Amino acid sequence: MIYSNLGRLMRYYAQFYVPIVNGVRQEFSQQERQSYQKAFDYYLQGLKLIENRTDLFDVYRNLSWELSNSYFTMATSLQDYAPLTTMTQDDVGKRTRNFRFLIFFFVLKIEKEVIDCMTRALKYLEIELNNSSSDRYSLAKYRAGIIHHRLASLLHNTFRTQVILFARLFLFNCFAFFQ
Repeated sequence: MIYSNLGRLMRYYAQFYVPIVNGVRQEFSQQERQSYQKAFDYYLQGLKLIENRTDLFDVYRNLSWELSNSYFTMATSLQDYAPLTTMTQDDVGKRTRNFRFLIFFFVLKIEKEVIDCMTRALKYLEIELNNSSSDRYSLAKYRAGIIHHRLASLLHNTFRTQVILFARLFLFNCFAFFQ
């Protein structure tokens, strides 16, 4: 239970580090990311300790639920408030020649992280989804539906954006041949 409490404390820290300016939520911050990573570590340590203990199945369920909620919360924050302007100097220094490529690269990096967090949220939600007598079963089904909807929307947007970028690239190459 101590790992559950420490994980929850780190989630509260992540909420504390949410940048708000004039009442408006700003981009996802590095401090939020670090706090969520610590929360994940604590929850995973707790799960590892009790994974083979059948007498502590309810504690295992609660830890899985909390871990799933943490992954979901981080993924939605990353997706809704993507940190596009808070790139590291290393990212900027390597790709200053092509700003469009830089933005495209950084968006793909964020999308990959969102997809990773969402799939992990689904993984740890499985325990509740496999137990229809659970008091959280309907909430887990709703959460799984939201996750699948967000993933589908993200992947659809990514596909559409990539098709447009490739079409522009081919058009520019085509123009080069006809000039």
